[in-house]
Amino acid sequence: MKRHHEILEKIRVIILSENFKLTYRSNEEDFIRSRIITFPILILLILNFMRRSLQVELNNFGKFMYLPRISKQTFSAARKKLLPTAFIELNKTLIGEFYSDNKFKTFLGYRLIVVDGSTLQLPEGDSIKEKYGTCSNQKEGMSMARISQAYDPLNGITLDASMRPYKSSERTMAFDHIFKIPISNDAGDIYLFDRGYPSITLIFFLLFHKKNFVMRCSTAWCSVVNQVLKSYVPGLSRGRYLQIT
Repeated sequence: MKRHHEILEKIRVIILSENFKLTYRSNEEDFIRSRIITFPILILLILNFMRRSLQVELNNFGKFMYLPRISKQTFSAARKKLLPTAFIELNKTLIGEFYSDNKFKTFLGYRLIVVDGSTLQLPEGDSIKEKYGTCSNQKEGMSMARISQAYDPLNGITLDASMRPYKSSERTMAFDHIFKIPISNDAGDIYLFDRGYPSITLIFFLLFHKKNFVMRCSTAWCSVVNQVLKSYVPGLSRGRYLQIT
């Protein structure tokens, strides 16, 4: 079984590699000169999952890393030089290392994958509104995006996540998750969907690609399914929720 430090060592090597920096910097002239915030330092800063005010977090990180004082302006300038896709690549490495040649938690031999979506309020700005759209309230439209993730609840790992325009469909985003998530060689997968996902298209897609799934839906959602369920569950009342597998 792989230890945590073995997986983190793989990620550390990638972060420190010259090829990773050249691939995920915004421009060719970025991260050439010697600065306080180098490419690896910037990655670590963002991965540190800042919870308090930005300047407090920068001060604490600087003390921990024995760095000169880092201002918010310096951090913001450095962050613009980094492509966000760098973190997608690091997450792929983490997932690949964790699920290969390693023991992980399963349910009856299956890896559980929960797919769920929500909305996220974004900072105000014309370019953001143009790209992601708005959600209207009583006053004016707020910048809003649709987010979705595929999550392994037993092992606490996000397998895939995405952010799309507010009017995007959670079901369409679910298709993307399923396409991107590689099959585990050591366990089968069971996808779990809440009651917002039932659709004939999604179910057909899952069955066609031989994906195991559990989907919560109303007994009134599909008359054909309802008739089949009633034949197996006498006295089934309308409006209750069952699981379709």
